[in-house]
Amino acid sequence: MFQTENEHKQNYKRVAEVWMDEYKEFLYMRKPHYRVLEIGNLTEQKLLRKKLGCRSFKWFMQNVAFDQPKKYPPIEPPDYAKGEVRKFIYTFSVQIFTYQQNNENQ
Repeated sequence: MFQTENEHKQNYKRVAEVWMDEYKEFLYMRKPHYRVLEIGNLTEQKLLRKKLGCRSFKWFMQNVAFDQPKKYPPIEPPDYAKGEVRKFIYTFSVQIFTYQQNNENQ
């Protein structure tokens, strides 16, 4: 079963709200419209996290995914360059010349 675009966004927000602690703000900085998405009640998911004794997301980022910010910075760097991609269509014609041999010259 495929998710709709809105369901996909809602699931991102659910993950952020349950697991990412203060790091969820990085998601909201990149995708501010996620703040207003309706995601339902997350009480059960948050209780499960507490029951399992899960460590903080900060601990995860420092001890497990410590190299993540080098490859994917939490705050996007400023644009290096701006521009646009265009498709150029070159048209050309091929001319074919045919030579007729004159039977007289043979």
